[in-house]
Amino acid sequence: MVEPASVPKQRSWFRRALGLGLALLLVPLVAPASLLVLVAETRPGRLFGGIACLILMALTSTLVLSRTEVPASRSYWIAARLVAVAAAAVLVIVLIRTSPEPPPERSTGLISRFLGDRRVPAYSPFRLLPEIDQVKLGVTLATRFVPWVSRARTIREITMGHYRAIEADPAARGLEPVTHFAVLEMLGADFDSGHYFAYIPRARPGESLGAIVFLHGNGGNFQVMPWAWRSFAERYRFVILGPTHGFGFWSRGGVEAVDRVWQDARTRCSIDPDRVYLAGLSDGGVGVTQSGLAHPDRYRGLIYLSPTMHQEELGNPDFVRAWKGRPVLVFQGDRDWSVSKTTVDPAVDLLGSKGVDVDYRILPGEDHFLFFSRSNELFDAIGQWMARAELVPFPFEKAGREP
Repeated sequence: MVEPASVPKQRSWFRRALGLGLALLLVPLVAPASLLVLVAETRPGRLFGGIACLILMALTSTLVLSRTEVPASRSYWIAARLVAVAAAAVLVIVLIRTSPEPPPERSTGLISRFLGDRRVPAYSPFRLLPEIDQVKLGVTLATRFVPWVSRARTIREITMGHYRAIEADPAARGLEPVTHFAVLEMLGADFDSGHYFAYIPRARPGESLGAIVFLHGNGGNFQVMPWAWRSFAERYRFVILGPTHGFGFWSRGGVEAVDRVWQDARTRCSIDPDRVYLAGLSDGGVGVTQSGLAHPDRYRGLIYLSPTMHQEELGNPDFVRAWKGRPVLVFQGDRDWSVSKTTVDPAVDLLGSKGVDVDYRILPGEDHFLFFSRSNELFDAIGQWMARAELVPFPFEKAGREP
C-alpha cells in the first residue's frame, strides 16, 4: 500500500527539481536584461526591460514554490507567477506590434545590406531590442562589473554619443541590429548571412571614392563601426565597408565573407582601385592578415588597430613575398587589457625584419578602446600615412587586378 502513494510524491519531487533547475539556469540570463528598465535609451528598450523584470518575477516565484509546502503560501506564489507571465506576454505583443520596420535600402550614408534572403528573424529578441540599447546594456555591465575595463564613464559617453548622433539623423537611424548572427556562431549554428554595414559619402559628379574594408572584432558587427569613420570618409572621400562575420572569429570563412562584400560593393559604388585599404580592429586583425594574403593585389595597404596578430601567419613566405616593401600601419595602446602590447611588439618586429614597410604607432595610456577614444588623432595619422603610401607605385599591374 505504501508503494503507490510514493509515485505521486516522486513525480512532485521531480517537477520541483526540474523547475528549480530551469529557474536557476535562466535567472543569470534574464536578470541583466531587466536593467534596461533603468538604462535603456528607447521605448522598445524599456519595454524589453519590463518583460525581463516580469520573467524574473515568474522565475523567482518558481524558486520559492520549489521550497515551500504551505498550501496558502503556494497558492499565493502560483498566482504571482501566472500574473507575471500574463503581463510579460502582453508586453511582448506590444513590443512586436510597435517594432518599426527597417527603412528602405539606402544608396548613401549609413547603410545595411544583406546579400541574399537571409535576415534576422522578425521576432528575434536581438532584432526587437534596438542596437543602441544592446550596446548601452553591454557597456554598462562591462564597465561596472568587469574590473579590468577602465575609464568606464569615458567609454559610455563616447559610445552613446555616436549612437545618439545616429538616432538624431533621419538619414541614418532605423537600421536593424545583426548581433543575432554573433549569438548563432557562439551556439555553433550557421551564422553566415552575407551582410555588411557601410558608410558611403555622396559622390560628386565623375568622382571615384577610395574604400576601406573594416573588419570588426569579437562581439559581432555594429552599425556604430562605419559611423565612427564618417568624418574620415567625408574628409578623405572613402567608402567604409564593414562585413558581418558572426561573433568575429575571422580565421574560419573570413576571407570568403570579405570577398562577397567587396564584389557587391564595387558594383554599387564608383571605387578607385588604387585607393583600397584593408583594416581590422582587435580580432579583425586576423582577417586583415588572411585577406591581405589571399588578395594582395586588391589592397594598397593594411591597417591594424589594437590587433590580434599571429606570427606564424605574418611570417608565411607568401605573405612576406606579397607585402615586402609595402605599407602596413599598426596602432596599439600600451595599456591594452585585451590585446597586450607584448603580443603586438614581436609581430611588428617580425614584419620589419622581413622587409615590410611597417609603421608602428604606440598610444601612451590607451587601452582597447583607442579606436573610439582617440579617433580624431587616428584618422589624421591614417590620412597622412595614406598620402605617403599612394606616392609609392602600386606593385601590381592594373590589367591583372580586379576592376
